[in-house]
Formats: sequence, structure tokens, C-alpha cells
Amino acid sequence: MNKRHSSQRIILLLVWFACTLTWTAAQEQQATDSTTQFFRSNSLGMAVEEVSRYRVDDYEFVLRRITNGASVTETLLRGGKEVQRAEYEWKGQIKYGRFYEQGTLVRETVEANGRLQEERLFTVADSSNAAERRVYEWSKGELQGVEVFSDDQTPLAEEKYIRSNEGKLLQVIRNAPDSSGGARVAGSYSSLAGSHSQWHLTGQETSYFFYSNQKNRISEQYRKGELVYRKEVLKTEESTVIDELYPLEEKQVRSVYSADDRILNSRTTAPAETIQSEYLYQNGELTELRQTKNGTVKRVVYTQGAGEQADEAIYENGVLQKQVQYRGEDRRTEVLYRNGEAVARVEYEGEEAVSRESLIGDSR
Repeated sequence: MNKRHSSQRIILLLVWFACTLTWTAAQEQQATDSTTQFFRSNSLGMAVEEVSRYRVDDYEFVLRRITNGASVTETLLRGGKEVQRAEYEWKGQIKYGRFYEQGTLVRETVEANGRLQEERLFTVADSSNAAERRVYEWSKGELQGVEVFSDDQTPLAEEKYIRSNEGKLLQVIRNAPDSSGGARVAGSYSSLAGSHSQWHLTGQETSYFFYSNQKNRISEQYRKGELVYRKEVLKTEESTVIDELYPLEEKQVRSVYSADDRILNSRTTAPAETIQSEYLYQNGELTELRQTKNGTVKRVVYTQGAGEQADEAIYENGVLQKQVQYRGEDRRTEVLYRNGEAVARVEYEGEEAVSRESLIGDSR
């Protein structure tokens, strides 16, 4: 009997040990599969540039992305506090999304093959029942229409997209039932002779408008119906003028290019600063940049040096501030000046300073 009990104890211990190893391996695999990334962002939650977790406090907006197997969570942080959050989960070829603002669910989406199939919109007052449901119809990769329903599946509106044989968008017809149960056209647009205009809708509450004719091109980006970027390009035989508008930042940029696409001048206007830049060329090569920023005049003189990139001499209000000599693809030497006299020499490899030398008292 004792031998039988001893055998049973050994078997139980082996089973417990095997289960422990399996659980530990699963935990380690789960930890390996989970990754966290940080990105410099903006108020729209765009991943502009990946940054180290130790630099997240350097930026006003930071996007944190946590990937765990088939799930991804993206959280937009402002000053370390959550502003909005998006949660994605893949089940086969289907992608599900849940979007939160200030911790409240505002939208759910279903995507297939990268295209939005359905979305449910919630109100701040009730995030448990969708106030509106949208169903998208696609054909050969092109959006054909959108149907809008209330939370009780009552039809609210319908959009149909009329396209040419080449697939160009010619007209958008928006229908909504009136009190008598009929339909009315809420709005439409079509291309004109010699010009073309179209809308593009995405699954991230962002839409794009494009217009073009022989000389003029306009593109606009909207988010939740609000204009966030506008670009207008006017091209003639002599020059190309590009006007850009950033409404959220109250910033405007005008750039003028020559017929051979060399930038000639630009002007940036924003509440905190105004920058006027002029570019000078000789034999097709850029030789000088003259820039005025909030009353400070900056002048950069370019000369051919030992590297592939032109060396620079930088002046502010007529006084030499810095000289930059490029040596190869990643190396450069910067000589810093104070009151017109050299005070330090710094050697760089990429963006890392590898040596520093004081030049104060150097008679050369």
C-alpha cells in the first residue's frame, strides 16, 4: 500500500511540475508577444515619429502603442493624461475597432481587407446603445454607398456614389426620408468640363476632398467634419505657388518655386512667429539662404567642401554664429562663435557629439 501511495504522489508531483512549466512558458511567451512603443504625436493622434520612452515628457502629445498578439491599443496622451484611446483586434481577416474619448466609448468599427464595412456611433450620454449605425457598400475596391440607421434599425439616410466607367467619382446623392416617408436629395456635386473633384472617406472619421484643373489643384483634409489641412497649388509657365493652411495651429505657409522646381522664397505666418525666407542660386546650386524670423535676420552661406553636402556659414544680424563642415555621410565639424570669435569646436557622428574642444584663447 505504501508503495502504491508513493507512486501516486510521484505522479501527482510530475503532473503539477509539468503544468507549472506550461503556465510559466505561456506567461513568458505572452510577455514576449507584448510590445510598447511611443510616438511623437499631435492633437489628431497621428504617429509622427517613434521616440524613446524616456523622452515622452519632451512632447505635448505622445501616442502610446501596445501590441499584444492580435490586439493593438493606441492611447493619445497629453501631459501624461489620456485624451483618446483606440483598441483594435484582428479575428482572421476582420478587424474590430473601439474608440474612446476621455474614457467614454464613442465609436465601434468593423473592417475587412482594409475597408470600413460598418460603424456604430455612441453619444456621451449613452455609451451602451449606439445612436447611429452605418453600413458601407463596396464594389471592386470602390465605395458605392452608405446606409445610416438609428439604434432601432430605422433608416435615417442613404448616400450613393455615381462613378464613370474609369471609376472617377462624378456625383454624390444623399437621400433622407421626409415626414411623408418619401426621399429628398440633401446635396450633390459633379465634375465640370476641364476639371475634376472628388471625396475620399476613411474609417477614422477623416475625409479628403480633391479638386484639379489644368493649372490649379486643391486638397483638403477634414476630421469629424472640421478642416484640419488645406493645400492649393497654382502652376504657371513661370512658377508654382503653393499655399498651405493649418487651421488648428492658425498657421499659413506660402512657397514659391521656379519653373524647374527650385524653391525661391517662402513665408510662414503663425500667431507666435512670422518667417520670411529667400533662396539664392548660382549655376543651379543653392548659395545662400536669407531668413527673417520675428525681427532676427539669419543668413546661411553655402560653399562646396570636402563632403557631398555643402558647408555652411551661419550669421545672425550680420554676426557669424557657426560654421559647419561636412565630412562624409555622417560626420561633421561645427565651430561655434561668440561676438564673431571662435569659442568651441564640436565633432559629430550623426547627431551624437563625439568630441569637444575649446578654442578660447586660440591665437590662430
